[in-house]
Amino acid sequence: MRDLLFALSLLIGDSVVRRNEAIDSGIVGHIVHVNNLGYPDMRVTRSIMTLVAQLFQNITDFAPDPNEMHPLLPVVLSGLRTNDRDARGEALRACAQMCEWSVVWRMMYEEDILAQLVLLLDQRKDLVELFYILKVIDTITQNTSMYSIYLIRFGLFRFLSCLLPIPVVGQDVCFILSNLVAEGQRLIDMIFDTGFIPQLAAVLENADCETRKEASHALCRCICFTRNSEHLRVIVDLHILQQLADLLTVMDAQLISQILDAIQCLLAYGAEHLDKCKCFSPFSFYARFLDGLNLVAEELDALGVYTKLEFLTDSNVVDIHIKAFEIIEVYFPSRLETMDEHVPAYGGDDNFSAPKTTVDDTIESILNCVNK
Repeated sequence: MRDLLFALSLLIGDSVVRRNEAIDSGIVGHIVHVNNLGYPDMRVTRSIMTLVAQLFQNITDFAPDPNEMHPLLPVVLSGLRTNDRDARGEALRACAQMCEWSVVWRMMYEEDILAQLVLLLDQRKDLVELFYILKVIDTITQNTSMYSIYLIRFGLFRFLSCLLPIPVVGQDVCFILSNLVAEGQRLIDMIFDTGFIPQLAAVLENADCETRKEASHALCRCICFTRNSEHLRVIVDLHILQQLADLLTVMDAQLISQILDAIQCLLAYGAEHLDKCKCFSPFSFYARFLDGLNLVAEELDALGVYTKLEFLTDSNVVDIHIKAFEIIEVYFPSRLETMDEHVPAYGGDDNFSAPKTTVDDTIESILNCVNK
């Protein structure tokens, strides 16, 4: 039986045509029957899981009827629950492949496969298994919010919190968190309450470049999407502005744009906090705000962020150019006035051409985009 199952998996291979021919010939029913017999030889179980994984390979190419594949999901679940590492690995490979086919997500939910995958995050530290599990969660959370709360109820946040400091999987964990943040305030509140923000700040400071970029995506989304000013206070108190500012120099326009949005939100929080403090007694701790300083702007200026913003006003990406100039204009007006003082005034010389300002560049860039 083991040799027959193995031969079938080799025969099907990567061929979509042979896969569909096998399904049309009723192979699914035979697999379910053999699996239900409960062979004591684990090599048979491994061969079953390998064959199932082959059937789900490239499943989106000329996909069969979902109802024909549905009986295989309980077979996969039995593979996930086995103690045999090779059989479990093949079952996880099948999950990673079937999740590319969105029509089976509800079937995975109904057959408790999603719950079992979350539970495996706690039980398995094999990196290959972790990658398969995280890929499934990555794919589903990126495309739908339907199953997020369900996954969290089974302990997703608790397990991700343990995995986040692990360098090889930290990037995937940050990606999942970034997906969840985009789902709205309820998930953002849960992320803050679970204590992910200090962990993301640590990743932003110590991890490799790609993981830091993914962590910054998650943090920037938290900053921009939250409607709770206490969340912004937590982020300001963590002093992560330096780490965010360091990423303003990367060659990633989307990331830079997100960081500029986050900086603008934090500066707006600083300005709002200043306005609220003006109603306090001048003898209180908040009296130091009464000189008109935005403490977030002061910290950013001390970190040299103004210089980076000034550099970004010359960006060829119009979105970045506009955002950088708006931040300077609104939150660093004194520096803008100082910059304008160094621009020579037009003295009447016909041969003299006054240098263009960043405002001129902004208008010119927008007009060029429109004319194209």
